[in-house]
Amino acid sequence: MVKNAIAEWVDARHWKIHEGSSLFCLEEKDSIKVSSSKGSSVITGPCTFIAEATSNGGYKMICLSGRPYVQSGQKKSKIPAGRLVLVLGETNALGNAYDIDLMLLLKSSLLINAFETPPPTMKKIGLAVYSQQMRMGGKYDALIGDATTDKNLQMWVLGKKGKDKQSDK
Repeated sequence: MVKNAIAEWVDARHWKIHEGSSLFCLEEKDSIKVSSSKGSSVITGPCTFIAEATSNGGYKMICLSGRPYVQSGQKKSKIPAGRLVLVLGETNALGNAYDIDLMLLLKSSLLINAFETPPPTMKKIGLAVYSQQMRMGGKYDALIGDATTDKNLQMWVLGKKGKDKQSDK
């Protein structure tokens, strides 16, 4: 599913995202190659995930359900639901992974909420949200990020009192 993105099918199992974000639902064990202008990875599910282009030429992958394997270059990692991982553009490798608040993402995502019918994996996403809420107990502030280079990750933290903080990692 795509909304407000510039992307293309390179072939039947390869999606290239130039700008914006795309939602993928792999309902059975399956693989898809996702690439951007500089980075690429193979994602093996079943899973539901969002891929969003970053300004460094790579992209970020946000797992919404399942525990897919993500392989980029020589590195292969299992990514649980509720985790964001960067596919770095300059080195075509996996970057750091960050926990995100799935409930907040689902409530605020223009991509997920733009479709008339929910994704076919919505029940699995709901279970992932419930599981995360039980584990973490509402621990998160909102995190929004972009990677301007492979060594510079910008993260904005929206605190409970409405004060925004920005940090470069």
